[in-house]
Amino acid sequence: MSGHTHKALLLLSKQGKLALGTRNTPRPGPGELLVKVLATSLNPIDWKIQRLGVFLTDYPAVLGTDVAGEVEGVGEGVTTFKKGERVFCQGTFDNNGASFQNFAITTAATTSKIPSKYSYEAASTVPVAFTAAYVGLYNAAPYGLGFAWPLDAAGRGKYAGIPLVILGGASSVGQYGEMLHPFAVRASTE
Repeated sequence: MSGHTHKALLLLSKQGKLALGTRNTPRPGPGELLVKVLATSLNPIDWKIQRLGVFLTDYPAVLGTDVAGEVEGVGEGVTTFKKGERVFCQGTFDNNGASFQNFAITTAATTSKIPSKYSYEAASTVPVAFTAAYVGLYNAAPYGLGFAWPLDAAGRGKYAGIPLVILGGASSVGQYGEMLHPFAVRASTE
């Protein structure tokens, strides 16, 4: 796709306005995929980057961190994906890896195939919310609760019979927290 351009939603300057523009479509390098973005999701980090001017230093910038779409190109050494496959992954804070555009670069090692029963829209809601739940439960303090992985080598639960209350369990992050910690219980506000 060398020499081609695509549409992107650009943050024009730090704490600036968003505008529709064009970017050169990148080529996937070794171990990378070029994904045609068919769905993405909105996350709190998107408005925070725009309003607070955090995380990015180069403008114009492309926002968006959840990618769902089809493989458009395969980089050297990638044998696990082929053109046309349905995939999703967490994007990156750089213009080539962000999701508010028609095409994004991903690493094959961090990209997954979308099961046929899920839409692009459903798959696009997984990466950031799932990562937030995982980090919140299993990353070491002060960046998470520091729980040990709940299954032992034989697949048995280490926390059997020990409940974990997840406040905000109706949110995507809360629901993934319940999935990641099989003995979690959702706190009700009723």
